[in-house]
Amino acid sequence: MTDQAGKAEQFQALHIPGKPLILFNIWDAGSARAVTAAGAQALATGSWSVAHANGYDDGEALPLDAVLVCFHDDADRCDCRKPLPGLLLQAREAYGLDLTRSFMIGDRWRDIDAGLSAGCRTVFIDYQYDEPRPLERADFVCGSLKEAAPWILRQTHP
Repeated sequence: MTDQAGKAEQFQALHIPGKPLILFNIWDAGSARAVTAAGAQALATGSWSVAHANGYDDGEALPLDAVLVCFHDDADRCDCRKPLPGLLLQAREAYGLDLTRSFMIGDRWRDIDAGLSAGCRTVFIDYQYDEPRPLERADFVCGSLKEAAPWILRQTHP
């Protein structure tokens, strides 16, 4: 679902009379992971950081259609939920991306498997979680995004 009306309907469905919807304002992937694991139904983020990452100067200028998100869970068996590459393929179509020149960076097996399926180069940030490993080997494995950055730069600027 990439249209603004559909996203608004899905968000509206979370508003139940007599049961307040609490939005946790996350600031990075770690806080998003922690808040989601604690059972949050929805997350909020600062508009500037998302806007800037998408090439906009101001969060007010970022159109909601520019945000790609999967609202499903595993039981829905959609193609946009990782480890399937559907959301990456949607991004390719929406933004004309060359996924063979793109990087999928993640700390879960689902991230790496989705990236590989989409044809991206992959970086697995291994935090030693007690969970399954990526099914296939990532192009680069490291312990932090800081460690990944020089490798990515070498790939893009040899």
